[in-house]
Amino acid sequence: MKEFDSIIDSPQVSTAKGAMIGLALGEALRTGAYLPVIERPSTDVSSSLYTEKRGLWRDLSLAVALSDSLLANGRLDSNDLKCRYSNWRKENAAISTVEHFQIGNNLNRSLNRYESWKEESLPIYQTFPDEDACLARIAPICVFFSPYKGESLANIMQTIKISCEVTHQSHQAVIASQMVAGLLYQRLRLSTQSKAEFLASLHSRNIVQNIEVPCTIAEEIIRGDYQNKHRHELTSETALGSLEAALWCFYHSDNFAKGALLAANSDNELSSTSTIYGQIAGAFYGASELPQEWCRAMTDIVEINRLSDLLIWTPPSAQLVDIVARSERFISKGESPIVPELYFDIYRHQLLSKCSGIIENNVLLEGGVDEYVCRINEFSYTQAIQFIAAVVHRDLHKAGFLEFMDKRGVLAHWHLHISKFVNT
Repeated sequence: MKEFDSIIDSPQVSTAKGAMIGLALGEALRTGAYLPVIERPSTDVSSSLYTEKRGLWRDLSLAVALSDSLLANGRLDSNDLKCRYSNWRKENAAISTVEHFQIGNNLNRSLNRYESWKEESLPIYQTFPDEDACLARIAPICVFFSPYKGESLANIMQTIKISCEVTHQSHQAVIASQMVAGLLYQRLRLSTQSKAEFLASLHSRNIVQNIEVPCTIAEEIIRGDYQNKHRHELTSETALGSLEAALWCFYHSDNFAKGALLAANSDNELSSTSTIYGQIAGAFYGASELPQEWCRAMTDIVEINRLSDLLIWTPPSAQLVDIVARSERFISKGESPIVPELYFDIYRHQLLSKCSGIIENNVLLEGGVDEYVCRINEFSYTQAIQFIAAVVHRDLHKAGFLEFMDKRGVLAHWHLHISKFVNT
């Protein structure tokens, strides 16, 4: 356990949680009050910003849907993602009490096509360049496919592109999304950089070579030209414009709250500047440096913490390929799929039980063999990982439990189920 614990140290966890909670705080500021651009932004963020139902919060709701999809499948499944987005739109269009349930033209068009044809892969069509909502859900992907899990930046950038094109098939939106991902990746990899070093990392070869062919505006942002601009020169009318505004707010503030209020005051009605800022600044400052009074006022803070923990500790399904392949070889010989060389690989995921409350006497480990088999069939990817972690954990305290489960075919059945996710 110590070996695995040392891989993910507290600064990395704080960075990951900071990005996720920062996203939620930015969305709360964006939805709670569309403040005018003023020199002294309002500081009263506790009265009305956290009362609206989360279902009507576009950016946060879709980020949660993306997180749920990643945890359910162990990978980015674009068809599952569209289904979740579609269900969210149907549910909230019906209960909306606001005059206009505004979720963006790009998202509407993509979901309309999905609901009409149920196509998993849609052709690229003309999009509205003034929408930046896809930039507001970068953190879940970067945390799930993080560098401390051994994921490469190239893989993250490709995943970001696929996620972005689910709703925004525009070159500019993809570039801007990948630039945010590059910054989050860098912070998750190196949590000790100064702000100047952090922003300068956008210009690093590692990030630039993994971004889709940059346009002129993107190159200006990469160079840091925004740092010398005046506030009135900023615009949130394009994806790259919103990113530039978010970076300007980050550069011209010395803590999360100050920058967040600058971003909230620069937002137009549909802009995601605040949410983009929240992810970048949240990752830089870390969860412990976020304004705690704001966090306590958020009704969804417990859920965001839970999702953050699961995204941090759950291994992507591709990382289980070798485990499943080795198990397959042992099963074909009539041997246990949980052999000594796999024991530590499986046991280390017991860390998940800390996140979801699965402990030795959890309901998942109560009942007969038939019940285990039935439950396994219904498990999501993350639940399947949690189950085997709980089994191994109990074996440490009740010797022979692993062998008991193995002889009754439960472990082989688990292997069959997890293989569906890993071999997809």
